[in-house]
Amino acid sequence: MTGLVKRLLIWRMGSIGDTVVALPVFHLLARQFADAERRVLTNFPVNGNAAPIQSVLENSGLVDGYFAYPMGTRSLARLMNLRREIADWRPDLVICLNEPRGRFAQWRDLWFLKLCGVRR
Repeated sequence: MTGLVKRLLIWRMGSIGDTVVALPVFHLLARQFADAERRVLTNFPVNGNAAPIQSVLENSGLVDGYFAYPMGTRSLARLMNLRREIADWRPDLVICLNEPRGRFAQWRDLWFLKLCGVRR
């Protein structure tokens, strides 16, 4: 399956502490999908004191870019712009590294990814 993946979307919300804990997984994904372009769908902290995921992963070679997920937004326009960005990039596979969430949140996230064109 790894050879069929040209674009891997890694969904990881959180900031520096969450990212440090997830570093072994990012290393594993970089090895498993070495030929794939790897981008992270992540939130950019609204609190200026919280370090974003980029502060850990930048220049590491583990990922190639980021999509900014607007946490807590009620703006349909912002969500549709993000959907368009992801759909235009056309990821082959998404891997979710988020904490377990409620059933409604899981269904909402799944439908958002489906609207982005993600099939796996």
